[in-house]
Amino acid sequence: MAFAAKRALLNPRFEAYRLIDDDDGDASSRVVEQSFPLPGSTFSSSSSAAAPLGYKELKDRSRHPHLAAGARPNQAAYIDGNGFVVLVTFEPEDLHPSFHPLHRISTATKELPSLIAIDSDRWLVSDGNGLVSLLRTSQLESSSRWTGAIVKTWALGQQEPFKLLSAVQLRQKDCIQFVLQRADRVEQMVTKRPGLGGSMGSSSATWPTAQTVFEILVTRIQLGDEVGVGLGAEGGDQAAGSAVTVMELVERFVSDEPCYFVEQDEATVYLAAEAPIRMDPSKEGAASPQSPPPGKRAKVTQEEDVSKLSGQNHEKLRPKRPPPPYSWTQTSETVTVVFMLPSTVEKRNVRCQFTSKALQLKLSPTSSSNDGPRIVEIGNGTEEEEEESEAAHPAAQNLKDGRYAPRSFWADTDPDGSVWTWEKVHGKSTEKEKQVSLLTLHLEKAQVGSRWTTVFKDEEEEEVPETLDPTELLDVLDGLERYAGPESTGGNVGGTTADETKPSSLLQDGLEEEDATVGKPCFVLRMQTTPPSEVQAMIPVSKEYGPGPLMCLATPLPFSPESLAAKLVFKRDLDGIVFEQEPSQGWNHVETLPALAYVLASKRDAHRTYIFPRRSTEGSVVLAFENAPAVEEERRHGTSSMGAGNLFVYYTPKNVAQPGQPLRYDNTSRSRVIRLGTRQDSKEDQEQGSPSGPLVSVAALHLETASGGEDVLVCLCQKRLLLLTNVL
Repeated sequence: MAFAAKRALLNPRFEAYRLIDDDDGDASSRVVEQSFPLPGSTFSSSSSAAAPLGYKELKDRSRHPHLAAGARPNQAAYIDGNGFVVLVTFEPEDLHPSFHPLHRISTATKELPSLIAIDSDRWLVSDGNGLVSLLRTSQLESSSRWTGAIVKTWALGQQEPFKLLSAVQLRQKDCIQFVLQRADRVEQMVTKRPGLGGSMGSSSATWPTAQTVFEILVTRIQLGDEVGVGLGAEGGDQAAGSAVTVMELVERFVSDEPCYFVEQDEATVYLAAEAPIRMDPSKEGAASPQSPPPGKRAKVTQEEDVSKLSGQNHEKLRPKRPPPPYSWTQTSETVTVVFMLPSTVEKRNVRCQFTSKALQLKLSPTSSSNDGPRIVEIGNGTEEEEEESEAAHPAAQNLKDGRYAPRSFWADTDPDGSVWTWEKVHGKSTEKEKQVSLLTLHLEKAQVGSRWTTVFKDEEEEEVPETLDPTELLDVLDGLERYAGPESTGGNVGGTTADETKPSSLLQDGLEEEDATVGKPCFVLRMQTTPPSEVQAMIPVSKEYGPGPLMCLATPLPFSPESLAAKLVFKRDLDGIVFEQEPSQGWNHVETLPALAYVLASKRDAHRTYIFPRRSTEGSVVLAFENAPAVEEERRHGTSSMGAGNLFVYYTPKNVAQPGQPLRYDNTSRSRVIRLGTRQDSKEDQEQGSPSGPLVSVAALHLETASGGEDVLVCLCQKRLLLLTNVL
């Protein structure tokens, strides 16, 4: 499956998002923020960690949905700092919230606790220590108070801690299907070779290191009979001795990155992460209480541009891209440039001359003798030869094509003090050692103390960043792959002409190079749970999206579990392409947010970006939440003058075509900038700074009011609950 964009839904004439000034607009359409104090602080993401967390785990925790939308209108829930599951109900008259403690879990958790609404009076509570409980809520007679009772509890085989990502009730089987995730640290030994500039006889150093991987588990539980566990009206601890049932494990996957998107229904599970998700090959065929029964594992299939999942590692699933053509570094007096070439290229084939302004560098033609040098090109030899020459291929091909004959330097050099050297060294591939040739240029700057931005003035390839030490090129080659990509071949994309796709106004310049990576890499896996069960990896590498994996700009805003289809926004050039999940047809391009990648590129602190389908009108809205900056004095006192940060809102352009005519979208659209949590309703608030504290989580609720129903944005902050109307 490829996420194909529809030409008719693109808007190449789009010019700009126009900022809405609520002070000048209609009062009925103004954004209104209501701020309510919480009865206690929210659950801390950092205090629940029993051991120091790595970067991947911290990144995963920053996206955790602490606030859960209820299946019953005017309800939501969260877990506070004391471990209480707090049900929030909103009054229809004035939307004023009431807080009801229902149940209590331990605050010493290994994973973050989670809440998911199953239906109007049942919630799933994951305690972060390996238990999932079914919590039934009810309203006390002749009272506005709500209470809760645990009616059943489940665990994995050894009560291993996990994070609850998603749950769906399978109506025909009277069971609930979970998607769980847990982090695991894998120990491995790393060998470090000595620097290429040092003694070649130096011994290698080996030390242990740990890599964090994430297991994604699809499990099921049978509901059966529900037996209450006696909780008081004000909430309390779960009664001791309650029965715990073991979950049925349906499938197990692994990924090098945490899963950030899950969508499931009766027949299908979709997962997305920043690295490929694959079936865990180490667990295939393993007979244990936690493993699927023999012969029950899902069949692995593949599509045209996707490698088979089973037994494949992360790197093999990534689209291969060439490394930089050279590595370089500089001091105040010199510039050093290193070209890594195949071992088949000899010193006698190098022709190098320096002038004060340019370099003349090329390889002499291959000799007709049998021992003459040759350049190994990909596809000309065996698979083994291709792997050995791939790392050196860009530099060799550039020299062969005459890219440096001549090339102007970024600044003047002293040709009398500039030299070149040649050496053959042994590098190490995945399974065996290989020999490569290093051509090193030692350039002496004409102006001592100057700072070069690039090596060459007329960069024909993608700009190569300066590295700390070019002699470490063999060791850091994989890490530099993200800087390199195939050169643009031009041509039309998706059958669209150049005039039709050229953006107008200021957008025609495109993204700056450092902003081109806006968004998160998106590797999607699809699991079909109904017979015949199968797993498909959908790793779109269509040329219309550029090299590398698809980049996700926005994920669905958590909302009440109604009939709203899940949407994802992917980066295509400057635009955001919106895809909607359709049960029988997969993912379909339904609308476009033009220039969304362009506007999000400047919001590097907007780590939460969501899309929500608007029910009040056509189209969708994208919400980008930017963290509030805090000066050092505010950090020490735990306050922030910026409240909960800024919210950037972007709406899809309107279709201005007449009925029956082809789609034609407006060349502008609306946007908003909203400062969150800056209200100071009391003298105490003014003395303490922001009354809200940092933003913790967000969700959309459909609230029934005295005048009807509306979708409201709810922001859970550290100290307050914010309600924003007229945003969605």
